[in-house]
Order: sequence, then structure tokens, then C-alpha cells
Amino acid sequence: MSRVRRGLAATALAAVALAACSGTPSADSTGDGAVAVGDPMPDTTDPETGCGPVDRPSVMVATHLVGDAEPPSPYTSVPPTSGWHTAEAPRPGVMDQPLRDPEIVSALESGIVVLAVEPDMVDSTVVTELANQFSDRLLVVPYPEMPTSVALLTWGALQRCPEVDRGTVTTFVLQHRTSAEH
Repeated sequence: MSRVRRGLAATALAAVALAACSGTPSADSTGDGAVAVGDPMPDTTDPETGCGPVDRPSVMVATHLVGDAEPPSPYTSVPPTSGWHTAEAPRPGVMDQPLRDPEIVSALESGIVVLAVEPDMVDSTVVTELANQFSDRLLVVPYPEMPTSVALLTWGALQRCPEVDRGTVTTFVLQHRTSAEH
């Protein structure tokens, strides 16, 4: 068999395997360990903190924007975790004004963890203490257009919470402090 035919056969086999695995993963509705397509996923919200699991949105191409140019395509998450960004990254600390999404992504690209919060939460005691504790790697930004009150961001990862939880933030920062690997 020629190399071309072997390549075509391998491609066809991969397509069949992918087709067999397609569908949305879901919970075990039968009780026998099987996962049925279309059943809802189990709720993995932490009952103590209300924080959801760490999501991994699709990673976008990491391309610099020129000046104040807007990204040519939408981000894969809100707030964004990858994609179009500015050439210069903001420094860790607490911002009193919202940043543009490309500025946030630039911080993520440089390895900074971003704690995006509702604007009225920026001055809270726990936020200030966390920013001081992780002064070299945590950027706190007000982010008014979020679906939740709090989001922890790093390159390609996002965790949403209903409020700032010291333990969740600490764990996220320590686990993701050098995740700008793209």
C-alpha cells in the first residue's frame, strides 16, 4: 500500500473514531457508569464557596494589536483568557478603573493572574489583602460586564465565583502562576 493510501486510510479511521465520540459529554443517567449524550453534566459547584470548576475556554491565537485597535473577532470567554492583546502588559496590583479586554489578555500572556471583580468589590479588605499577598503576580481589575461577581483568570483558564473567597483565590494563584504557555 502506498504512503498516500495509508495516510488516507488513517484519516478515514480517525474521522470514524471522532464521529463515534461526538456529542456532548454528560452525567451517568443509567447508574452503570455509562454517559448518555444529552443528559446534563453534574453540578460541580463547590458547596462551601459557590465557586464553579476551573473552565478551559478554547485558546485563541495570541496576536498583538497595534495601538488602540479592537480585536477583529470576539473572545471565547467573558472575561477573556487568551487571544488578541496589547504589546505592553499592566503590572500586578489593584486597578481602580476597568481595563480593555486586550490589556487583560496581555497581563495573562505575561503570566499574571487576574482577579476580575464587580466594580464595588475592588476596595474590599479581602481583595486588598490578596493583592498585597500576591503583589508580584495578581492583578485585580473591576470588570462590570461579567455574568458572575468574580472571575479568576489565567492564560486559557477561568474560574467563576459569587464572591471573593480567599482560599479559592490563593489556590488558583498558586496553581496557575506560570501558565502563560502558548
